[in-house]
Amino acid sequence: MDASWPYIAAVLGCGFGLGWLLRGYASKIPNAAAATADLTDKAWQIATSTEEYKLVLVVRNDLKMGKGKVAAQCSHATLHCYKAMLKRDPKTLGRWETTGQAKVVLKATDEKELDELSFQARQAGLEAGVIRDAGRTQIAAGSKTVLGVGPGPAQLIDRITGHLKLY
Repeated sequence: MDASWPYIAAVLGCGFGLGWLLRGYASKIPNAAAATADLTDKAWQIATSTEEYKLVLVVRNDLKMGKGKVAAQCSHATLHCYKAMLKRDPKTLGRWETTGQAKVVLKATDEKELDELSFQARQAGLEAGVIRDAGRTQIAAGSKTVLGVGPGPAQLIDRITGHLKLY
């Protein structure tokens, strides 16, 4: 038993030395694990950044739509804005998705105000999608029902819609 001790020490020493040398060499080689860790860090930075992102849905209050009708029209506006941003600005869409996908529903007095808000949003470089009803139930065909603004930086969207009341 005493005769094997020097061999064990030599093997352990060589293993430690070889591991130390390979560790330094391997750290210089890019690998998938490092790339994945980097992406995870970036996603975390986005998710924990102080900048908030949101999507605002502005409902025309003068149409007196029922709750279900409003929900359906807001769903149309959300999907419209999502699809448009997927093509136009996937980076902003990704930030909105990783920061909670905030959605706020506000009310506009009439079609004129909806059009003005849509114009202002487009001038600011935001996605602005106006939804028109198909006319199958409560509302006349072609009526503008909801404006979707964003997703985008909350501060920018608030400059346009911040004065509106919650629906």
